[in-house]
Amino acid sequence: MARLIFFGVVIIVASLIWAGKQAAGAVSGSERLKQESFRSQTQKTMQSTARGVNWLNEQWEQAKLDAQRKTSASNLESSDFQAFASSEDETRCPRCGFVHGWNGAKCSHCGHT
Repeated sequence: MARLIFFGVVIIVASLIWAGKQAAGAVSGSERLKQESFRSQTQKTMQSTARGVNWLNEQWEQAKLDAQRKTSASNLESSDFQAFASSEDETRCPRCGFVHGWNGAKCSHCGHT
């Protein structure tokens, strides 16, 4: 249903462009604009729309791939951090894993006690 509505909108836009070219041809006396057929204008509009929709789909797919990469990278980083922070190393803060702020009782980095 949505595609049918979209197709109808494209036809309406093509009609408006064609009517504008016909009017401009009549005002300016340009035979090229006057001889533009409705069918050729509709075809040009449909081709331009198809290129735009294809570009939009490519951008959408690329954005999804980028989001998946970022999500997987952040999940990997957080799991690596959890494994790192939960290690039995007593010279690191057990909460944030910070080395230089941990004195064994309190972390000056995150405030963990």
